[in-house]
Amino acid sequence: MLASLSALAPVLAGLVCGWWLRQAGVAREADGRFLLLLNLYVCMPALILRSLADVELTREIAVFPLAAVVMVALGYVAGRVAARGRDRSEATVVVMSLMVVNAAFALPFVAAAYGAAGVARLAAFDAVHSLLVLTVVHLIAARSSPAPRTEPAVFAVLRTPPLYATVVGIGLSLAGRELPGAVDDLTAFFAAASPMLVAVGAGVMFRPTRRLLGAAGRLGLVRVTLGLVVATAIVLALGLDGADAGVLVLLGAAPVGFVVVTFSARHELDTDLASQALVGSILLSTLVATGIVLW
Repeated sequence: MLASLSALAPVLAGLVCGWWLRQAGVAREADGRFLLLLNLYVCMPALILRSLADVELTREIAVFPLAAVVMVALGYVAGRVAARGRDRSEATVVVMSLMVVNAAFALPFVAAAYGAAGVARLAAFDAVHSLLVLTVVHLIAARSSPAPRTEPAVFAVLRTPPLYATVVGIGLSLAGRELPGAVDDLTAFFAAASPMLVAVGAGVMFRPTRRLLGAAGRLGLVRVTLGLVVATAIVLALGLDGADAGVLVLLGAAPVGFVVVTFSARHELDTDLASQALVGSILLSTLVATGIVLW
């Protein structure tokens, strides 16, 4: 269990570091946005390509890609309901927050509880989940941007490198091929920086206010509660047990996704709500996931 919590320490440290840089006047909101976009366009594609190329999509774990579709779809429905009465920018953040499953957060808990078998299931889930996030969720964000639009929103999605990294990664996985040595070394260099960039960038964007205990806090709570309810329903409906059930429940307990803050910054949405909901839900999810693993 200590290994799981220590694996989350760099993320928490990055968030604190980014927040401190802003408080010290070293970084501004624009700098946090740049770090998030640097990750989106340079480091995230490398990380996705390396991760998905190693995924083994087998029939035994076929339920996890299907679960990704169900969680994202139900998250959209719940998000539309929860977003009623809000302005478009805030409403879009709410919808994205309930659609995206933060699989990266669940990874250390899954690895500690179920080992390689659990990680394989999580990777199968994230293969389809990443594709949905980089197409459907990103399109929702692009279409809701208040910035003057000079091109169709779908072009913003198609010009995002992580989308193509996901397609190539899934293709390599299905073909049973590995990345060539030179490409593997190159992507490793950029992939290693991705978690740091997104954590520090989100930390710079984070400004704790009363909203953290209000709208943002409620959004984080709804994200975790909805995830647990949907995951548990899938487990009960399919009669899953063991690693299958455990991994799905841990995915359900995941907080708001980092990519929600990234998309919010990219399309000038409510980054304040996104960053505060992210931080609050991480703290809640850490407690919930720890309890699940110990139980």
